[in-house]
Amino acid sequence: MNNITKILAVFYVFGFVFVGSGAFAQMNSNTPIFSYQPTSWNTFEASWLIGLRVLDNGQISDLVIDQTNGRIAVVTLSDVPYLAAQQLAVPYSSLLRTGEYTFELRDSNPFVVYDRSPVTDPTRISNIYTYYGEAPYWTENGGQMLHEGEVYLYTKMIGTEVQSRDGAVAGKISDFVIDSSDGHVAFIVLSDVPGKGDTLAAVPFDSLERNDKYAFVLNIDKEKLAASPSFNESEMGNRKHAEDVYRFYGFRPYWEE
Repeated sequence: MNNITKILAVFYVFGFVFVGSGAFAQMNSNTPIFSYQPTSWNTFEASWLIGLRVLDNGQISDLVIDQTNGRIAVVTLSDVPYLAAQQLAVPYSSLLRTGEYTFELRDSNPFVVYDRSPVTDPTRISNIYTYYGEAPYWTENGGQMLHEGEVYLYTKMIGTEVQSRDGAVAGKISDFVIDSSDGHVAFIVLSDVPGKGDTLAAVPFDSLERNDKYAFVLNIDKEKLAASPSFNESEMGNRKHAEDVYRFYGFRPYWEE
């Protein structure tokens, strides 16, 4: 083979590799290769999640909160292509975080579950997990079955008044702090707390109870709440700070159970 032929052969091989690799990248451009790996305990305020886009599947419009297990059970998506005004409900575990502000669904062809029951209905939630082939979190690690009346829409809880154990007003639900790794609700953020002025307070989600159909009660004394550490967004990713807050209220952190 003469030198010219050898040079042409080399260009041909490299050209094929370049074009082939480009085509491969194009074919896989919509397939997430790596999930987002935060460098610290990663939490976010639930309000931040609302409105974020999910690749090719609309935007996050609401969260379904399971009080029994302290978890986000289901995420609802709106503006989903080809679904018109209908919302798509998916397990939280099927939501894959691929970047600081980007999410995708593990299943690129999500199932539309036609069900007239409310998205907070435990049976419907169980069916959604079945359709997506996701292991229900309440069947693992000592979880409990979802209970009727203890599953709520996030958007319906914001602004809800809560009481202390003695029946006094303890504040209003301003937001939730979510552990992104598994959907645990780490804290409830309260505003209008007597004795704290304009500052916010964060309390463990486990402190929230429901004494009837409409009233939420914190298993915390009002004096303890007034003396509690103020909520600071800059501390949300600090697990040591979170542990200190739990222990201040006398609660064991859920991640130690």
